[in-house]
Amino acid sequence: MNSSDQISVDTVARHYTNRSGDFNTLLARIGYELIKPYCVAGSVLEVGPADGEMTAHLVRDFTSISIVEPSRRFISLLTKQFPTIIAHNAFLETFKSTQTYDNIIIAHVLEHVVDPHLALLNARKHLNPNGRIFLVVPNAMSLHRQVGVYMGLLKKTTDLNPLDKKQGHRRVYTMQTFREDITKARLSILHLGGFFLKQQPSSFIEKHWSAELIKGYFQLGQLYPTIASELFAVCQL
Repeated sequence: MNSSDQISVDTVARHYTNRSGDFNTLLARIGYELIKPYCVAGSVLEVGPADGEMTAHLVRDFTSISIVEPSRRFISLLTKQFPTIIAHNAFLETFKSTQTYDNIIIAHVLEHVVDPHLALLNARKHLNPNGRIFLVVPNAMSLHRQVGVYMGLLKKTTDLNPLDKKQGHRRVYTMQTFREDITKARLSILHLGGFFLKQQPSSFIEKHWSAELIKGYFQLGQLYPTIASELFAVCQL
């Protein structure tokens, strides 16, 4: 990781710091409920944990937890908060470890990386033979992005909006491009779906929606994955 990469990563990291209580924080907590039933016993590698919303759940359910995080800011934060985790300051594409893992969680990472194919291939190398890789990415065909096109905020649903750029996103996925990146990395798909039916901007949801309402639309998104705000895949070798 060179100095310019680190500066860029830390700039984006500031956007994801101090988000306790916001919509994305709650979504991470609920999202773990979706991932947990598919996990296998053993070790966990969490990629791009940011400020550790999902990490907090993992440390309660697993004894062997490692993280890969390119931001030194988050590495410092997480190792203080969770002293038992093993932390690697690296990008997923170039991460190297002699250890392999039973569960690899890559949530909201592929939209950030330069080369998703390379990232997934490297993750594959670190997966135990009977292990699973969990992927979460934003859905370009989300209901709220489609509304954005009709409002003139986006020319097409796959365009990056100002918030995407601020968050360091390089792409948003469709169900087809998501599947293509997974199969290109020679991973088989155990489950492919979506969650959370997002109708309005996150700021509005934070202000006006109750936790119960958010959970209801979270479950509704599982029934209508093609227009859910998030796509979710469980993969194996």
